[in-house]
Amino acid sequence: WDSPNTLGLTAADLANPVLAKRFGSPKPASLVKVAPTDDLPDALAKQASALRQAGSEVVAVVCNRVATARAVFEELRHEGEAVLLTGRIRPVDKAALLEAYLPRLAVGSRGKRTPLYLVATQTIEVGADLDFDAMVTECAPISALRQRAGRLNRLGELATAALVIVYQPLKDDRVYGKAVAEAWSWLTKVARGPVRGQPKVVDFGVIALGALLAAKPPPRRKYPKHPCCCAPILTC
Repeated sequence: WDSPNTLGLTAADLANPVLAKRFGSPKPASLVKVAPTDDLPDALAKQASALRQAGSEVVAVVCNRVATARAVFEELRHEGEAVLLTGRIRPVDKAALLEAYLPRLAVGSRGKRTPLYLVATQTIEVGADLDFDAMVTECAPISALRQRAGRLNRLGELATAALVIVYQPLKDDRVYGKAVAEAWSWLTKVARGPVRGQPKVVDFGVIALGALLAAKPPPRRKYPKHPCCCAPILTC
């Protein structure tokens, strides 16, 4: 976001009423920290249930691990209709799931929806043009959180769309390493609040977050290099 070679929208672009609605809509992200010994899937499921009770119809829960996503799904499927979408399912099964549920998840489907939980891993960060009314996500690197939040209220049809970021401190995150703790540290520093006992909040609306990143950029992520060729080392 701070590269001189990055292409972006101009002030004239943002003045366009369609783009202004999409990019200007607030996405207040509440920051929720749970203890290392807490049941993370249960915490994520409870946050999703609270969003449903508050009136959101299609609620997404995005997890960093398949095992966590499956556990959250097992909890939520007893509360209402739920679907599980992970990168480990076969492409044919993923296609079938999207065909069955996309009419209730896709951009432009608002007004034809019925209550649904979608529990997923990072697989939703790319691919189908999904649009959620509210979202709960595990804390992740800022770039990943931005991608996930991009699936929330994509057209700006809602006046506001709630986002909850849940962080559980771990000694060693096998997916993202130290990037999760670094992201959480930055989020808590730039967040507003807490107010009247409510959690700290960071606006993940496109314009609001872009301005925040420009004013107070988070630390750059450092990737380990191979000792022979200096290429980044990929981990899983």
